[in-house]
Amino acid sequence: MGESRGGDDPAPALRAQTAQPLNNMGVRQGVLDRSEEAVAAYRQVIDRYGDEPTLGVKHAVRRAVEALDPPIAAGS
Repeated sequence: MGESRGGDDPAPALRAQTAQPLNNMGVRQGVLDRSEEAVAAYRQVIDRYGDEPTLGVKHAVRRAVEALDPPIAAGS
């Protein structure tokens, strides 16, 4: 007894609710031309949630990685 079933565990939803705002903070800092703060926010997402299997969190991590390593524009 006392064991939590996977579907009853609120932790994945809570991690998703914290990963996305951290990602958004990186975006906002970038818009404000605060690149060091933006990088710090993206790195927090990657460091905290990089191994998270939950789909919503994985998307936030992917967006953070892409923000730190943007693809080379075609024709540049």
